[in-house]
Amino acid sequence: MIKQIPFFSSLDDESCKKLNDISIFKKYKKGEVLFLEGEESKWLNILLKGTIGIYKSSPKGKNVFMHEIRPINFIAELANFEDIPYPASSYFTSNSEILRIDYVKFKELFLSRPEISLEFLKSLAKKLKVMNDVFVREIVLDADGKIAKFVYENLELFKTLKQSQVAAILNVAPETLSRTLAKFRQDNLFKYDKNGEIIGVDERLKEFFVI
Repeated sequence: MIKQIPFFSSLDDESCKKLNDISIFKKYKKGEVLFLEGEESKWLNILLKGTIGIYKSSPKGKNVFMHEIRPINFIAELANFEDIPYPASSYFTSNSEILRIDYVKFKELFLSRPEISLEFLKSLAKKLKVMNDVFVREIVLDADGKIAKFVYENLELFKTLKQSQVAAILNVAPETLSRTLAKFRQDNLFKYDKNGEIIGVDERLKEFFVI
């Protein structure tokens, strides 16, 4: 199983065994929490199956949605790398499977290897882009742009949430969300199956948030 994870495909059999010995595979159900903001980051987590949402608490106590992670990806590895508590919280948005690696032992045995450290740095670079996207969404975009971006980039999550939950995530009024979604429907920006369920979005939706 370890060998099938892209980050570790270059490892030989002995190294895979060592990595397996310091790891556990764990399944989670939708709605379960992986970690909370402020908790110690003892494990290096890799999402193998499912989806997980990352949230940040604002000073006023609101949960600000940051992004949804899909397989196969590291989760909050910056906390491990910097040896700091988790800067955000997370919960699973679908049934999922995680590889949890003892980070102290991983750092000692594997992080000095160029092929592993390169994958780690690539993932950190992606997270920086995510943070930039969060900044753009929260500071630069208007309500229509925030909603369009969320729907376009997180369609499966959007389909599972109530409108009140989406409004809370995006920090917009429920009435604003309802009005904007109605406008998107009127402009044929959603694609539906024969049962009226949303199955996709029109590329024109990007015009609302691409700067």
